[in-house]
Amino acid sequence: MDAMELARVLWAKSGDGSRWLSLLQHLSDSCSVAGLLWDSWVPLSIRSLVSEQTGLTDEECRSILRFLAGAHDCGKATMTFQMLASHQPEYAHLAERVRDAGLSLDLSANEQMIPRFRHEMASGILLRRWAMEQGCSIDTAKSLASIVDAHHGKSSEVKLIGEAEVILDSYPENWQEVQRYLLDRAADESGIRSLIGHLPELPIQTQNLFAGIVIAADWIASNEEAFPLETVHDQESRIEAGCRAIDLTVPWTAEGSVGPAAEFYRERFGWGPEMAPRPAQEAMIEAAKAAEGPALLILEAPTGNGKTEAAFATAEILAEKTGAGGVMVAAPTMSTANGLFERFLSWIRRATPSGEVSSLFLAHSRASLNEDYHRLRFRGIDADAPSSGGDVVASQWMSGRKKGILSTFVVGTVDQVLLMALQSKHSMLRHLGLAGKVIIVDEVHSYDAYMSSYLKTALTWLASYGASVILLSATLPVGQKEQLAHAYQQGLPGYRRKRGRQQPLSLSHAYPAITSVTARSVDETPVPLGEVELTAGVSTLEDSPESLVDAVGDLLADGGCALIICNTVKRAQAAFTTISDRFPGEVELHHAVFLASDRSRREDALRAALGPQAHRGSGRPERRIVVATQVAEQSLDIDADVLITDIAPVDLLIQRIGRLHRHSRPASDRPAGLQKATVLIRGILTDLSPSEAPEFDGGAIAVYGARMLLATAALLHSTVLADGFQRPHSTAPLVQQAYGPDPEIPTGWEETWAEACADDEKRRKRQEDNAKTWRFPQPRQALYLDALFSRFYDDRSRSASDAEAFGLAQVRDSTPSLEVIPIIRTETGYRPFPWVGDREAALVDRIPDAELDRRSARDLAGSIIRLPGWVGRNPQALDVLIAQLERGTPLGWRKDPFLRGMIALPFDEDLTTDLQGRALRYSPDLGLIEIAEDPHRPRQHPEGDADGSN
Repeated sequence: MDAMELARVLWAKSGDGSRWLSLLQHLSDSCSVAGLLWDSWVPLSIRSLVSEQTGLTDEECRSILRFLAGAHDCGKATMTFQMLASHQPEYAHLAERVRDAGLSLDLSANEQMIPRFRHEMASGILLRRWAMEQGCSIDTAKSLASIVDAHHGKSSEVKLIGEAEVILDSYPENWQEVQRYLLDRAADESGIRSLIGHLPELPIQTQNLFAGIVIAADWIASNEEAFPLETVHDQESRIEAGCRAIDLTVPWTAEGSVGPAAEFYRERFGWGPEMAPRPAQEAMIEAAKAAEGPALLILEAPTGNGKTEAAFATAEILAEKTGAGGVMVAAPTMSTANGLFERFLSWIRRATPSGEVSSLFLAHSRASLNEDYHRLRFRGIDADAPSSGGDVVASQWMSGRKKGILSTFVVGTVDQVLLMALQSKHSMLRHLGLAGKVIIVDEVHSYDAYMSSYLKTALTWLASYGASVILLSATLPVGQKEQLAHAYQQGLPGYRRKRGRQQPLSLSHAYPAITSVTARSVDETPVPLGEVELTAGVSTLEDSPESLVDAVGDLLADGGCALIICNTVKRAQAAFTTISDRFPGEVELHHAVFLASDRSRREDALRAALGPQAHRGSGRPERRIVVATQVAEQSLDIDADVLITDIAPVDLLIQRIGRLHRHSRPASDRPAGLQKATVLIRGILTDLSPSEAPEFDGGAIAVYGARMLLATAALLHSTVLADGFQRPHSTAPLVQQAYGPDPEIPTGWEETWAEACADDEKRRKRQEDNAKTWRFPQPRQALYLDALFSRFYDDRSRSASDAEAFGLAQVRDSTPSLEVIPIIRTETGYRPFPWVGDREAALVDRIPDAELDRRSARDLAGSIIRLPGWVGRNPQALDVLIAQLERGTPLGWRKDPFLRGMIALPFDEDLTTDLQGRALRYSPDLGLIEIAEDPHRPRQHPEGDADGSN
């Protein structure tokens, strides 16, 4: 047989044994799908970048991509792979066909000794050799080979490649002829034959993007419903039918602003004629129009200035200018992401041209529980969509934690952007998904040094792809803003350093302000501050339960709504219990250690009661006391009459004050004694005096560190307690003073301050060093894809939800937060907590291996809970716990789309359980609490766990 006849007997997909897919058919499918993706799915911004980087035409770039997709599985033409079919009787005939054709399957001793002689590694070796035979330079050949080598999500280990080359060298001549034929076939089908000897080396950005497209093409071509396991003669019809079944959406066609800003905002957000954009919103439009090429725009403005609408409108202008094909909105928490979903969806429909269909993905671990997103996923084209705009779907194919980011529009947590800088499997898909979008990152001021290091790396990579970014913040320390601007600018393709060094930036303290960063310049646009919106008196409160209860009683003597924010869950639970004894039935608790469904229900009710539309006598309660952790700091649009808060860094105190007198209200909505805004600060254990540094609650120190607490306390002592707080005028001066290089510290505090600074520097250095462990290198530091996996974070051994938690822990410098679904273990099976879902159904026992109906499964998935942080502090103990819980998880969950990958935590009828030697109980009022604590057991965290940002 000649090489073509031999190639026809090789299999690529084994199917069910009776139906299988040939390697030649998969080559043609992948090659064709890649071309279709380039033509109709890849945004213009990415196509232009690749063309500019390589100096090739769009059609030539398309041919390279088609070739790589067609050649990606040539490594399956090896004995090791073809022998896999002989391991099970039903597939043995596939291996026999290969033997009968005259291709030996007798593995050499060397080949048998390398269990990781994987086909993608063989593909890379074979392609590199073939490319050099065609006249490519070694650098060009390596850049091409690195793409097919990484098509299973990561590069092969360098030390194994040399051993694999020796094995391939020993192959019989007929095997080597088949391997060459497959690459020749890919070259002919892709149209690269006349180009191959003149190809340049592909830059790392192009390698990464092409790898992502090749992976997507492979996955689509491997979808058996779209591409049946059969060899066909009408390839064109096969590709059209297959891609129609996948139903990919086209890139967004951004139209931008062509008229006055006021008309643009009214059209995009459905404003009435009486509404006009705020100064910051107009200034953002002008900054976007003035930007040359991709840009970073940083908008600092007080709460309530319409930053979200400004970002959406600006994204449309930047997308039109750069050819971006979508938008990603990154929020600090799942709650804020959920809160943005409907606003984002409404804007997308207005901003999408009529007749165009876009895909939208909600990117966080509990997306399936969001009712709005759930409705979007399980419907067709929306007949109720505005006739003047486009429609939006939640693509079934582009879903899940690895493919969802490929949707046209994405809203999720900021982790989805930070993970771009994490060396992890299939990272090229995330890069592909984000590179062609305008990225909006909200609440940037809330990220610590560790998370900021990942954000800066992500900004550099985004800039290197020519992606525009919009950062939103209530206010940023100038130093942090300069670092973010520097990180973005140094990645821009057109940026040129002077004398090889980054020029220092000298940004001002202007506020509100817009900072515009392009390859050529960094410009600032001050925005009018406006009138004083709030004047609040600020004082301290003795940190004792009695003082807290007395203060609440005095403040709410005539009614009113108080918000009490605590730094840890345990402290919030204690405050709730103490106050409830005095005000039974008038206190509610909010934190992250409730069942997800309980938390969502509570937050919805709270937003309704204290939101802008509720008034006393019509929804707003006469008296309500809300105790919460940091979940109330950013995620809830509520309006309190008085605020009592634990000490925290000044920028976070300002965020908390943003919940105070937040909405314009008639005087009748607030009791007479609360017409003037009041803030009480607790958690300071000693009096504030210039002669002796204060002491703080241990939970506050554990969460925020002593340095920022001391800097904040110094401001309280010198300014705020005497002058009060004015919104927004006090915001920028306080933040810049606290975060500046030399805050004014009282003389008597200097020794404590020096110790706190030293500890803070150690903490910052530790965070930065830890971040380097798994973080991506800078684009200019990587020649080939293997450099992006030098410290590879492998999540293969973990379930989907578990792997995501571990990945998020890497970018947040935290212990992995394990999420479980609590169940009540019974004699005959299990059941959910009594109030979860339908009351009658919840009381019925389920058989562990039985599948559930959709409603019951969704109700169970909605009862997920995040366990306390101490559960993950010992990695070995955590792995043991996970294995134990997985064994006890009902087998019926494995096939359910809502429960697959979840693990169960069994409770008894009293809602108690034992976890790593600690007794826990779930209370509908308090959430998860620790009971019967052994006083002799040392506690790692004396104040309980801080509430995470989720």
